[in-house]
Amino acid sequence: ILDDQGKLVHRLLPALEKARHDKIIEIIRSGEANLEKLGVVSPFAKKIIRDVEKSGGAAKICGAGGTTKSTGIILIYHTDLQILQKVLKSHLLNPYKLKLGVEGLKMEKN
Repeated sequence: ILDDQGKLVHRLLPALEKARHDKIIEIIRSGEANLEKLGVVSPFAKKIIRDVEKSGGAAKICGAGGTTKSTGIILIYHTDLQILQKVLKSHLLNPYKLKLGVEGLKMEKN
């Protein structure tokens, strides 16, 4: 599972560079599925993530969180902000919009 997570990161960078929304969603969903296989995603977070997925987006937990209740951060990628806001409102959550690919996030070649 951990090897697969590494491969997903390497697939994500070109998808971000080319703005391939379908690939970005697929990769984030696969990463979340791996985290769920590891048993590190709480039922609370899973419900939010499933609702985001049903609405056409993708989501995964990030950083430290809890396996019994809530998680610290859920990364969400969605192409329709209005739909996403409705999903989050149903969970009493507020989104924070971030831009990817700005200074501070760069691909380094080894």
